[in-house]
Amino acid sequence: MAFFTSAEMAALRQPFRPIFELLIGSGMRLGEAESLRVCDLRLGDHENRALIEDSKTVSGRRAAYLPIWVARALAEHVEDRGLTGTDRLFSIPRRTVQKEHRRACKIAGIHDYTIHDHRHTAAVHLARVGLPLQLLQRQLGHATISQTMRYADFHPRYSDVGAYFAKVEESFGLGETPHFSPHPEKASD
Repeated sequence: MAFFTSAEMAALRQPFRPIFELLIGSGMRLGEAESLRVCDLRLGDHENRALIEDSKTVSGRRAAYLPIWVARALAEHVEDRGLTGTDRLFSIPRRTVQKEHRRACKIAGIHDYTIHDHRHTAAVHLARVGLPLQLLQRQLGHATISQTMRYADFHPRYSDVGAYFAKVEESFGLGETPHFSPHPEKASD
């Protein structure tokens, strides 16, 4: 699996950076990012999130957490462009975004990496640092946990079953147990 790199980010031209930072930082689908309006953002000191239209949820909307570096990039983007209220956050045509993505990948020497792969990159990184898979499911908007379980191999809690058995052993107070032979030898007199 290829991953988005700082070289690709450096290859992006400035007008495109905020949308790619959003995709990489949140794991959103391109269509979700394209449909965002300024009024869908909740940017603050204690919590940053975006409200996303999502037909898979009961309410038809879900909240996706935005890391602080993404929230700052979006706040700057909104301010620089004078966007307000129901203005679309991004007015760049999809084909233009895809073209910029291909251009940046070519410059960075990355092959076979699609825009949708940014979503997978975000998911793998979040799984690797131990985000509980139920929270990852909500972040990505997966309808079922089985979709999210594709990332379990990267999750520290799910990738090493032996570590769990070691914790169980420890909870039983077994620690390092002496090796017992099935046929103990007779003690010599």
